[in-house]
Amino acid sequence: MYVPTGRLPPDTQCLLDHGFRLTAVLPAEVPGDAPGYKLETDLDPDQIDEISKECRKLVSPPPEKSDAEVKVIYDRWTEERLCLIGLGYHPLEPSTFEKFLADWRTGVSPWMPADGVDTGTWSGADYETAKQTCTLEFFSRE
Repeated sequence: MYVPTGRLPPDTQCLLDHGFRLTAVLPAEVPGDAPGYKLETDLDPDQIDEISKECRKLVSPPPEKSDAEVKVIYDRWTEERLCLIGLGYHPLEPSTFEKFLADWRTGVSPWMPADGVDTGTWSGADYETAKQTCTLEFFSRE
């Protein structure tokens, strides 16, 4: 896997410097954002917690998105909602863009495309179908 030297975020580099291994470079969740990184380690949980806290201090807050950038996300999510309807689900109506933007700006959880869908009852196949068909940009099963 190729990662240009010196191009990793400081917190990720900190983890690598403390014995973590980079196992994957993940695509950005939102176009224009930095990629994500999957890391693994054999350290014990107490060490992991201590190192993670130390490295998290190096994280810079993300730059604020412009109204136009938030609108792109809103439009994409409304399309994802329509896709879910096409799969037979009944998600809630989206908020207005103005409310979505206000929620986004104040840190309140904004409307999401799968709101109103009981995703907790999805089988693995249901989840894979929804993700592959509709993208569901910020939705993942943990």
